[in-house]
Amino acid sequence: MRYLTMSKRILVLVLSMLVGRELSALSFEELRQMGGENPVALTGTLDGIVVSDYRSDNMEYNPNIDHNIVDVGETLRTAYVESFDGRFGVRIKFSSIYDNRLERGDMVRITLDGCHLMKEENPVRYTIEGVAAANVLVARKGVPVPVKCKHIKDLSDEDVYTYVTLEGVEFHQKTGGYVNIFEKSAQTTVLNKLLFCENPPYPSSQNASDTWARLMKDDEGSQIYMLVNSICTWRRNDGGVPQGKGSLSGVIVHTFLPRYGTSLGKYSIRPSDRSDIDIKDEYESSFIPLVQWCWDYNKYARMVFLANGEKRFVKPGTVRNDKLVAESGDGVLWTDSGSWMSLDDEFDASHSYDGWKSARMTGSRSNAALRLDSKSSDWFEFDDRGRVQGYKALYVKTSTKNVSGGKVFFDFSFIASREHSKYSEGFPVEWKVSYSANGDSFVELPQIYTLRPQCYTNVQHGARVNVPVHSEAAMGFAEYSVLLPEEVCGKDEIVIRLAPASDILASFPQRWNESSTKGRASADNTKEIIIRFGTIAVKYLK
Repeated sequence: MRYLTMSKRILVLVLSMLVGRELSALSFEELRQMGGENPVALTGTLDGIVVSDYRSDNMEYNPNIDHNIVDVGETLRTAYVESFDGRFGVRIKFSSIYDNRLERGDMVRITLDGCHLMKEENPVRYTIEGVAAANVLVARKGVPVPVKCKHIKDLSDEDVYTYVTLEGVEFHQKTGGYVNIFEKSAQTTVLNKLLFCENPPYPSSQNASDTWARLMKDDEGSQIYMLVNSICTWRRNDGGVPQGKGSLSGVIVHTFLPRYGTSLGKYSIRPSDRSDIDIKDEYESSFIPLVQWCWDYNKYARMVFLANGEKRFVKPGTVRNDKLVAESGDGVLWTDSGSWMSLDDEFDASHSYDGWKSARMTGSRSNAALRLDSKSSDWFEFDDRGRVQGYKALYVKTSTKNVSGGKVFFDFSFIASREHSKYSEGFPVEWKVSYSANGDSFVELPQIYTLRPQCYTNVQHGARVNVPVHSEAAMGFAEYSVLLPEEVCGKDEIVIRLAPASDILASFPQRWNESSTKGRASADNTKEIIIRFGTIAVKYLK
């Protein structure tokens, strides 16, 4: 880590002269000692440098307040201020969107009278609430922001709500835009205002949700999610995301996204705009694929099976109980769930703003994902009394014999459903990864990965008419990268298993903001379900 800052003493002196009186500001260290379980009333002042921008649409998670109403003012009311040395940061919540006019590089004094301090744990972070325009004095503009460069593994709770540059970073999956989402669920902007104009007519964007995530990895194998709001018009670009490595700057945050599940990790990063993403366009990666299935730009929807050979445009209900040969590298994948295997649309960012038949929108993913059709009960093993006693799985087999001492990762992205509420229940919600080396028994890894259903059009569900999109429906594929233990290296054969982690099934809530995970697996559950995989790969760090 390195810092390039002006002396705090000089900055305080300049601020004193501009304000016209000696400062008795509360320090960030003192502020952090005041936080507790309950809101703390504040007095005094706090001096710092603004690292956010009121003109950005990407400063905060905009929550739903109804099934198709998102409070997009949340990002406009949010600012981030850090100490002069860049060590600590605090989130500022303005009372109104019109109170926030802070830009990156503003040196500010915040009068804290009437404000409250909120402390949250895991990670430790602090928010000052109830701030009005009258509480903030901008003493100087254009002050250099402290330069804090780190690798992902070096992030700590002290970095939360500060501006950090992450080095050696690349997109985990080098396809699509800065977020890959189903445009019908996104906020309406110039990007999607004219969606769906062919027969049958579909409505324009439903404004069902906002924030989505993309997985970023660095040259040490660490990972972090980059959060981008769908209201940001820079989230799509000509030719897709940069293909190389570089730096990613932004404010470090902690955000729970109900639509993504529980697997976003402790820290995420929010760039203010595209200029914070300084990654080269030329292809470069720290990771070498051993085996990979991507299916993007697969013009003829080509699949190669061990038993059935090469097939194109395979329809659901045609092929099952076979092994799918890798698109690149050496390996196969299969499932013992008896699911039918086919290729189908990914649906995330696959619709053009000027019609389905025109060229797919710039920077979006195109083509297919692996589609598995089955009954809900097919993913479980039951005893004589109908209780779950085991799980079926998706398997990937490959070799690591030429990999020594490196980090090996199992990468996948998945989503459930088929743009219809009919398929948005009955599938396993929690998934886990296990591995076997050279025929050994499978060893389970502890992390749980959440599977969510795709956002859908408001449609009839059973006897209910015009069912609203619920708060746990995904905007796009969830991207995951699982670090495998070093013992998998140098093996003639390894098998990786992705299986349900529990008997919890997705259920369809009566209200849009209720939990969608109240179902339980049973032997007589014949509910039809669909699970899609956008990418499956095994890679190792150079």
